[in-house]
Amino acid sequence: MKLKSLFIFLLILSYLSPSSINANEIPKITNENFLDEIDVSSEETLAYLIGLKAYIYGYPIVEYERTKQELIKTRASINEFYYSEKLDTPSYADIVSPNADTLYSSAWLDLSQTPIILTIPENKEDRFYTVQMLDSYTNTFKNVPGVGGSNEEKQYVIVGPNWSGEVPEDIEVLKAPTNSIWLLGRTEVGEDVQKAIELETGVKIKKLIPFAGNQPIIEVPSDVFTSLSFFDVMVQSMQQNPPPTSEESLLNQFAKVGIDVNKGFDEANLSDEVKSGLERAINDAPKIIQNSFPLNLKTTNNWGYAKVIGSYGEDYLARAYITYSGFEANVKEIQTYLRSYTDQSAEKYDGKNVYRIHFEKEELPDVEAFWSITMYNQDMYLVENEMNRYSIGSNTEGLKYNEDGSLDIYMSHEPPEGKESNWLPAPLDEFNLITRLFEPTEETLKKLYLPAVKKVND
Repeated sequence: MKLKSLFIFLLILSYLSPSSINANEIPKITNENFLDEIDVSSEETLAYLIGLKAYIYGYPIVEYERTKQELIKTRASINEFYYSEKLDTPSYADIVSPNADTLYSSAWLDLSQTPIILTIPENKEDRFYTVQMLDSYTNTFKNVPGVGGSNEEKQYVIVGPNWSGEVPEDIEVLKAPTNSIWLLGRTEVGEDVQKAIELETGVKIKKLIPFAGNQPIIEVPSDVFTSLSFFDVMVQSMQQNPPPTSEESLLNQFAKVGIDVNKGFDEANLSDEVKSGLERAINDAPKIIQNSFPLNLKTTNNWGYAKVIGSYGEDYLARAYITYSGFEANVKEIQTYLRSYTDQSAEKYDGKNVYRIHFEKEELPDVEAFWSITMYNQDMYLVENEMNRYSIGSNTEGLKYNEDGSLDIYMSHEPPEGKESNWLPAPLDEFNLITRLFEPTEETLKKLYLPAVKKVND
């Protein structure tokens, strides 16, 4: 039986993210009964279906390894911190959708042989900063100091999932889900870059066992997302960083087509039919990921925000999409993201037009830290402009509010006359926007709202 492509697409979504699909529209498929309930006539079709599922599951894992390989070559080695001393610009392309409001710091930790002691500094100015901790499956498992955390200096000892040795008794222990984790620091700049740098560089790490070694770095080929090497990198990473035991039935399915966490992945041992099916999956799965945003989406005035972000549980499709569109996204309590591709009339943004977003005084984002709107091009990177302004918001110098306390922000390629102070430069063609709310209040999270962006061409 040859399955139609639409049915396959809906089928994959049904068992990857069942809560996102209308249960009356497509069949219920669980991890346990997936292979029993599909009538397949060939090994190739079976490999295709399982390959789609494995690619969506493994996409964040492979992107994690690709990013790690790139950044330890260009920034800092394993178990060392890298500190940026300036805000990101359009020349930065290490990750998609970077923010232009905070300094980034970064460290890739290997916890397989030794715990790591993390020191966070005293925050004398009550400036926003956080150290986000992501496991190798891109789930955020901790932020320090965290919402409502102390501004005092503090130490933590971060241990791997299987660590059984001694740790200092007077230091709080944080148990990581995987041996490899990524520490990603963000420090608010505001009006004083030097003060921000002093706070950022006060974050320190050191090995508990100074001479402990590291796991081998996985070699990630340049064509990893379009070749069968994808599954090899995925399996190697999972061998170094075993998934939860609750996913055993899922891994057993993958193993049926050679994606075997226990034995490894060997392209040479695949039959021609299985190889063909997996190659088809590699071609089609990225399209499913890229077009899946509506399934994890809530909207307000054409501003969309993810129902699941930062930590994903078994929602593998949401995890894959967030990795694709905003790898390193934090949990909503620390940063809430609202993205917009279209104006009030549901037409795509185009820099040839002039747009305005109007906040009544009571509509201005309610946050404990600050908020901003950032401009991105079609590829989700920052936009070059003569003003060197890539975001605008509550920390923008010279921003002019109206007499009644309301605020107008303008977006276009050419500056609107007399509105330059409140102008966010756009490319000449299509663009998209992200509003970030840093430490939104509980009331804000209960009802996220932003006014619509309107085209205001004369």
